[in-house]
Amino acid sequence: MRFAITLVYNAKRMQGSALDRELIDDFQAVAVILAVATVFFGIQYQKVLDVLDERLPAGPVAREELRRKIFLTICYRVIPIAATSGASAYLFIPNTLLIVREGHFDFWNFDFIRTAWLFVFTLFALVFGWACVQLVNLGRKTLQARRSG
Repeated sequence: MRFAITLVYNAKRMQGSALDRELIDDFQAVAVILAVATVFFGIQYQKVLDVLDERLPAGPVAREELRRKIFLTICYRVIPIAATSGASAYLFIPNTLLIVREGHFDFWNFDFIRTAWLFVFTLFALVFGWACVQLVNLGRKTLQARRSG
């Protein structure tokens, strides 16, 4: 009897809910966005930090060149990261709220699809937050370069 109950429980669990099926479908659609955003972030990450680590130059021409470099970094490196990760996180919000509303925490018996969905949402949200912080830091650096000149 116990074996039959376990089989019925596992069959129902494998069938999944409508949300689980929707998450699987959405993961297939989002996989390309996730891959592109992750690769783009990996390429641009060090370049953004290199611009932030540059010292303020002494001459006015050099400071103007640094401001131009910062502007180009913001436009072509940080804003695309922020836009890609922010838009991706935004697309994840409706299902994330459903998961949080319907879900429960169980340390050893968790739903992998829902957990992965929350993990990817958190990843996009953190990258978006990082990009926003870098926008502020680059803006400060631009102001420093302008004030010192």
